[in-house]
Amino acid sequence: MAGDLVTQTRHLGLSLGDRACLALGIALKVPVYTAEKAWKKVKVGVRIHVIR
Repeated sequence: MAGDLVTQTRHLGLSLGDRACLALGIALKVPVYTAEKAWKKVKVGVRIHVIR
């Protein structure tokens, strides 16, 4: 699933680890938390909380 997110997140420069975190949130249907402000622009079907 993380590999499938490459096309949706390439313009933001997300790493494999970032995409893996998003994929886990999608799979478990739970929100994800991050300190990366670029994630505010991600629209992949999971709620994202930016903590800074």
